[in-house]
Amino acid sequence: MLPIRRCRQGATTIRYSDIDSLTGRLGVRLARTVELDEDQGDKRFATTWLRASLVNEFLAEFSSQDGYVPFHTDMKGLSAQINLGVDVELERYVSLYGSVRSEISLEGEARI
Repeated sequence: MLPIRRCRQGATTIRYSDIDSLTGRLGVRLARTVELDEDQGDKRFATTWLRASLVNEFLAEFSSQDGYVPFHTDMKGLSAQINLGVDVELERYVSLYGSVRSEISLEGEARI
């Protein structure tokens, strides 16, 4: 359970009560690691990766009918998710990483 009670977004406030979520994920990850600065004595590595997943939300349904801004959303269903990322070793115990993610509903509707 996500204990969010209230969210403020500029000109309005949305009240949340109980939100239940159960998500299942099945995916595959492809990665490639290369050695940086092969000529120098210190070995450093960089890893790029791609992760593709099928994600299913089993429970998420939310209603704010008695909130300041009444709305209802149903986030249940199957979606596809793609993640791209890179990890670069700067020093032996220091790394820099970044990733981007995109998700699209396979149910034919937009997802939040």
